Amino acid sequence: MTPERVTIAGLSALVQRPIVETGPPLLLIHGYFGRAIAFEPMMNWFAANGHSCCAVDLSGHGLSVTDRDLGRLSIHDYVDDVCRVARAMERPVVSGHSMGGLIAQLAATKQCTRGIV
Repeated sequence: MTPERVTIAGLSALVQRPIVETGPPLLLIHGYFGRAIAFEPMMNWFAANGHSCCAVDLSGHGLSVTDRDLGRLSIHDYVDDVCRVARAMERPVVSGHSMGGLIAQLAATKQCTRGIV
């Protein structure tokens, strides 16, 4: 099954839903040079095991365009991206790779996540 490309909170994201949801929703955050599509194999596994999954392209990455220069975006801008998406998802568990791990930790301080990995 292939994830669906959607827009959430103004950002491009891949979403995959399970047939029956038995676990908390998951939000997957890429690193600095990454993009959402890197998580597609994981999303298939998590959805098959009962989790709704969302992998977001942070501002200026993948298909999430921005009018700001990538060099002018700060880690806090990315945290704001994640918190907007997390609130739209009703507080998912957030998992981040590389810089995405730091973003997940900072997002958790803003009470927009259920937990972080």
